[in-house]
Amino acid sequence: MSIETELKILKEYSKIRRKNEFELEKRKDEVYKAVPEIQALENQKKQEAFSLGIKLSKCKDDLQREQERSLTRQKISAITKQIYSLLEKAGFPRDYMDMKYNCSSCKDTGFLDIAHSKKCSCFVNKLLEYEYDSSKIIPEECFENFRFDVYRNAEQRKAMIDVKSYCEEYANNFPNTKINDILLRGDPGLGKTFLENCIAKRAIERGFSVQKYTAYNIIEIIMKNIRSGFAVPSFTESDLLIIDDLGSEPLINNITVEYMFSILNERRTAKKHTVIATNLSFDNIQERYDLRFFSRLTSLNECKVITLKGDDLRLSR
Repeated sequence: MSIETELKILKEYSKIRRKNEFELEKRKDEVYKAVPEIQALENQKKQEAFSLGIKLSKCKDDLQREQERSLTRQKISAITKQIYSLLEKAGFPRDYMDMKYNCSSCKDTGFLDIAHSKKCSCFVNKLLEYEYDSSKIIPEECFENFRFDVYRNAEQRKAMIDVKSYCEEYANNFPNTKINDILLRGDPGLGKTFLENCIAKRAIERGFSVQKYTAYNIIEIIMKNIRSGFAVPSFTESDLLIIDDLGSEPLINNITVEYMFSILNERRTAKKHTVIATNLSFDNIQERYDLRFFSRLTSLNECKVITLKGDDLRLSR
């Protein structure tokens, strides 16, 4: 996950805390106007807590300090009971003057400890939401929802069991995979995009950054940057890059082939993982791009080529 994303989420938590603090002050003002005695008791509680510090500084030993703490706790507890009693008599809930948290586990900080070393589940969920949104990944398309009964062709179903097994093992072991890249190829409607999303979701859940683009989007981004005079992004920042629908992008002289090769080459040099899906045959890939790109893409030492065959799932539903 990027630092920028985490900072955005921390700002969200800060806004939540400010909003809840504002709401608490409004509730307190309401109570103080209705029952002025409660405000006096609240001030008395604060004074007891303040006085404890002075008393502790005058104590001679730990036993005396613990006695002072215990006495102060008793006094504050007695005052709190008085406040609760007055609140209920006035028709307010007992916890009306307590801080209300969106998440009681982390008290809207995002962390479960003071050192901020352990993220709360609500923080993790926010990270996942950001990652899904930025990567255009459909959360419902996951290994848990993978169904083999949609494959009516028995041979196709048997093949997909092996494909699913490989892709899930790849995602579970990420980034310590035997081969870094996967090329999913085959006709439209065979489940390539679903498999990409399954891999992406599992990688995100395990704390890795994922970016997903169509090949068309990539060229579109590159051209926009070139026309605006900005630097062309390298696409090497994310732990996993998913390129969907290779071959759908326009062929632009000195742009498409060169930059697609550069992305693939730079990610491999950086030891980053890439998953690519295409409807193109091997011959089509070589004809559309060039032998250099084809050889780099399908290198047996660096890429697992998975060819899907069978009936179009969209036509068999």
